[in-house]
Amino acid sequence: MANSFGSLYIGSSSLRNHQNAINTTANNLANVGTTGHVRQQVLFTDRNYVTFNETTAVSKQQSGLGVYIGDVIHSRDVFLDRSYRTESGRQAFYAATYEATNEVETYFQEMEGQAFQDALEDFWTSFQELYKTPDDSVSQNLVVQKAQLFVSRANAVYSGLQSYQYNINTRKQKKIMQRKDTGLMMMPFASDGTYVYAGNATQYGSVYGNLTVINAKKKTKVTVGCDVSKVWKVKSKVLVSATDAPHGAALYLINPNGKKAKKLSEENVVKVKVKGKYIYFTEATLSLQSRECRCDLNGKNKKVLKDWK
Repeated sequence: MANSFGSLYIGSSSLRNHQNAINTTANNLANVGTTGHVRQQVLFTDRNYVTFNETTAVSKQQSGLGVYIGDVIHSRDVFLDRSYRTESGRQAFYAATYEATNEVETYFQEMEGQAFQDALEDFWTSFQELYKTPDDSVSQNLVVQKAQLFVSRANAVYSGLQSYQYNINTRKQKKIMQRKDTGLMMMPFASDGTYVYAGNATQYGSVYGNLTVINAKKKTKVTVGCDVSKVWKVKSKVLVSATDAPHGAALYLINPNGKKAKKLSEENVVKVKVKGKYIYFTEATLSLQSRECRCDLNGKNKKVLKDWK
């Protein structure tokens, strides 16, 4: 049996972790009216068991060491989330189509009574009149005037459409990118000239969700899926994490194109520093414990510098 001090430790771990769970509940209540807030739920996990009397013929004897917070998750309905994102994507598609159609319609002026088609019909009618009296100077001048009017209208329409196409391309490259699968808007936050690093905007400002790497030249993209607020260039690879998030985020080492993501941390990381031949980072748990670690620039040879405290 565990001694009395062990029992007190088990009891204190329960009280301490349930206090943190109450803090999470308080945070949920404080953000009831906050737009975009998702209710959080605490998941408890039992600590490792201590085994003794292993020589017992019948069974081993074990004693538990209490409880700790394994994770804090968002309490969401997956079906509703997926349905909302799908319909948001459709709404964005039809909104963009409607906007483009209205813009093109404006250039042709079909709704204002100055239709491009009228200029074409007048040009055709002038030729019919010229066919009847080919030697008549009035008919000849009329053809020239209608031709000039038609060319002028055609140039105006062409210039307008060309300008609108340029605006669309510029908006696509510089401003906002639309994810076809979720309908969410992606904001670019870093680039090395070839690859653009973008993510979904969150309530935490500088923190972006669902990291996506876009090849600006080939117009292809790779979804990494992790949260990110900062990007570090490490030799031929890229280091990403969301250290600006309230509880930090996992630390990943990826190729510049977003492929072959390697997770370096066991817990969320709240501080990262690249110095010399090593990557230094601080891991932290929701129970406010932290430890300092380092690894080489390839993400190998991880070493704990200061253990949990």
